[in-house]
Amino acid sequence: MIFNFFTLLAQDFGVIEPPTEAHNPTAAQMNNPNTVLYKLEGIISTIIGVITIVAVLFFIIKFFTGAFSMITAGEDKGKFTSGLEKIKHAILGLILIVASYSLIALLGTVIGIQMLDVGDLIRSVAPGGGGPLPIPVPPGPGPIP
Repeated sequence: MIFNFFTLLAQDFGVIEPPTEAHNPTAAQMNNPNTVLYKLEGIISTIIGVITIVAVLFFIIKFFTGAFSMITAGEDKGKFTSGLEKIKHAILGLILIVASYSLIALLGTVIGIQMLDVGDLIRSVAPGGGGPLPIPVPPGPGPIP
């Protein structure tokens, strides 16, 4: 028997219901560790943290290798200059990292979007999101007599 592709297309698969929770997530769903938005927030935060740590480690390594080159140069001006250039480049790289964080924070303040807070950024862009999640405040003991 020959497989007929059009017979497969003509099959009745029933009614496909659109997902409603994905288009209008509640605060509890967005803060649930099993949701995609929560996992995306964690992934992006982890990537930013790892890149920052790698950059700082790179700075430390370049700084110490440059200092070692300068110390062991003796009377070799070329080796001394090479070590000095390594230190200059390491410091410049660290300044660029700090400046980029500062620029992103300043730009976020001017625009009104806190770009360094990945969770709030994702929640504000997500359908049905409206910015930061409200922080639940426990009820107090009541008025003090």
